[in-house]
Amino acid sequence: MADNTKSLDELISLQNNTDWDIEEQRLELHRRLYQLAKNWEGQLPDLSSIFQPQQMNWLILQDCLNEGTVDKEVIYLAYLCGYHDPEPYVYEDGETELRRTTPIHYWAEYEAECDSRIVDLLFKIYDRFEANFVDESGNTHFHVACKFGCEDAVKKFLERGQVDPNCLMPRTGDSPLLVALENGQDDVIKLLLKGGADPNLPAKDRSTPLILALVNHDTNIAAILLEGGANPNLPDEDGSTPLHVICQQPWDESTSTFCEPNSEESRPMMAQTWDYRETVELLLSKGADPNIADAEGLTPLHELCKIKNGRVALVQFFNICNEHGKPLEIDAQDERGRTALYTALKYSNMTEAKELMRRGADPNLADYYKMTPLHRILSSEIYPAALVREFLIASQRFNRPVRVDAQDRNYLTALHYAVARISPEKVDLLLEHGADVSSFWFPTQAYRCHASDYQHSTLGLDTLRIIVSLERKGYRMNYQESRTVMQMSARLGGVFNVSLEMDRHLSISENFVSTAKTYLVTLNMTLYDLLHVLTEEAEVSCAIEDNKRSTAETLPEPWSRQAIHWYPYQTVAGQFLGRLALTFFALTPQEEEEIRRMTIKDLWDTLSPRKRYRLF
Repeated sequence: MADNTKSLDELISLQNNTDWDIEEQRLELHRRLYQLAKNWEGQLPDLSSIFQPQQMNWLILQDCLNEGTVDKEVIYLAYLCGYHDPEPYVYEDGETELRRTTPIHYWAEYEAECDSRIVDLLFKIYDRFEANFVDESGNTHFHVACKFGCEDAVKKFLERGQVDPNCLMPRTGDSPLLVALENGQDDVIKLLLKGGADPNLPAKDRSTPLILALVNHDTNIAAILLEGGANPNLPDEDGSTPLHVICQQPWDESTSTFCEPNSEESRPMMAQTWDYRETVELLLSKGADPNIADAEGLTPLHELCKIKNGRVALVQFFNICNEHGKPLEIDAQDERGRTALYTALKYSNMTEAKELMRRGADPNLADYYKMTPLHRILSSEIYPAALVREFLIASQRFNRPVRVDAQDRNYLTALHYAVARISPEKVDLLLEHGADVSSFWFPTQAYRCHASDYQHSTLGLDTLRIIVSLERKGYRMNYQESRTVMQMSARLGGVFNVSLEMDRHLSISENFVSTAKTYLVTLNMTLYDLLHVLTEEAEVSCAIEDNKRSTAETLPEPWSRQAIHWYPYQTVAGQFLGRLALTFFALTPQEEEEIRRMTIKDLWDTLSPRKRYRLF
């Protein structure tokens, strides 16, 4: 250990032999002082009698900036010695010089993980709380104290009455309250609110302290702010209220807790930190209105219906609001006329949609474009037929019947959308649930548009399936509709371009013939027999369709599978083209007989406007 007198003598000698204009000598002095301070024992020196204020300020600042040392021995020595920064300079007019960058500013600005204990020590050295020093960026001692939870310093600043508890940092626009909130300083927040801080003063992005607390999943701070007068209905710049923020959070239905936003694994947070019921009840008890809409007309219920696996949260939200005498407006519409049910279906959240219908949501309310929820899920290929099926079944179960024939602004029904999107499964579902074909017209323009983006290998097949389904309900296409459908199917679908050469396949492949003759399609007909029959009834081709998957799996050759895949549709297409010719053209009996004997490819060539047959 260093001798007390020797250490003091060495310190005085260092000071006397240092030229402060030479940086290397200053740095050497700091290094030696650091070692002395680290081993100093006994009576401490009076640093103010050895160093000038500017020199002490530099030594302390160098300790802050010295990344090679963990322990800030010079700062600690200055604190132990009772060193205090001199009183600030006062001008002749009585104004205090406050523009000054101190070690407190540097430490708070440049330390990535600043130790709040060091900040506390610095505030015991720079303890002129009647002067709130501000650096060039606008950062003040008061903001730093709030950031690092220096309660004693914050309290003294407020007691001296020389600081505005709502002063904003020019660079960030943050108030002391926002700074404390962003750093989780609960006790400082209490002091600020008691000292007159405005709990509703927003950040630059118009987010209120309460909203920021909820975004950070801090119910404790939210409660402190509400007790301090925070408005539970004050929105941010997007019009989102605190309840909107809660209902926008990811939800883990298995644990009934919220999940960390934007986390890769979306791990559920600890229930005691972020409890859904507790937070919603807190806001409602303080006057939050669950039916306030944001700038786009979206209510918290709309937001909740966007969340995957949010049925539990949805049920709790309804129950909590009812318990507080604030029932939700279940059919509230946003600026585009969309309800919560519409939103749930838009995001494919069927469980939430069922819960809404169970509670009385109207499945027929249309948006600005007069599109109902059913229109919505049929207007895009991203919604599977299973979703449509569930929606229609649920509407019947909860006695909320869907008007399947409702028209949008363009007079299109759900059936028009299903046909235009070339979705035979959805067409069948609508027809099963009463879609009316008596006033239906084929959406040729929409069909042509969507067909261009369709999978070429299945376009013709699915189109023909749709035609069969429509005709079973009594629909008959006119000539122009038929031409459009067949042109697109031929150009993109390939149903008329595949030459199956069934006779050659049946005669060449003994393996195929052997399998086909033993494979029963019905009790009285083998596959071999069926493939030789060109029936006039679509039901036979549908029977082939029902069996073609299992049949194709047993057939060995790829071309055999191709035959089973295409033949039923070519049969139906042939019937369709034949009827097209017989229906729309004046033919002699001989021409009619010739039409009936034509192959599908010959029929298409005959009806093609590029072929200059007499029929055209």
